[in-house]
Amino acid sequence: MKHIIFISYFFIFSSFFLSLTSKYQNNKTELDKNIPVPLVLSPAVNFVADSICTFTWTNSGKKIKYELWVSDNLNFNSCKQYIVKDTTFTCFLGAETNDYKYCKVRAWKKSKLYSEWSAVVAFAHGEIFKEFQQEIKISPGGCNGNCANCKHPCGRRRLPKN
Repeated sequence: MKHIIFISYFFIFSSFFLSLTSKYQNNKTELDKNIPVPLVLSPAVNFVADSICTFTWTNSGKKIKYELWVSDNLNFNSCKQYIVKDTTFTCFLGAETNDYKYCKVRAWKKSKLYSEWSAVVAFAHGEIFKEFQQEIKISPGGCNGNCANCKHPCGRRRLPKN
């Protein structure tokens, strides 16, 4: 009799826990190609940032949050992650490192669906670059900043000025 009661309880609890885990499987996040990819507008490729930098990007629709990553390396192995509700964000980059920083952004909808990442933008960070700002040519991925003659557009083309 004790074995039958134990087996009954076992099946009741196991079915209960299986029903809980099946609900959590529906909370997966996934790429949604219908969400427009944000285009980083600033900082520009040849921009030299101080300790404080303002990032702006294009709007990807209503009820969207954005995930901004700022890193010291192009692989984003160690980066600062920001969740932003607007298309403009100002943050403290820390002490000037006289090195390059990299940023990228993507859009999130309802905490489950996200867009592809924007193109990575590289910008200089430090006092040493300010002296040679006119001569700096930052070339992430072979980009020379001349979008008009680009054979491989990366999506960073500027909107025409009115």
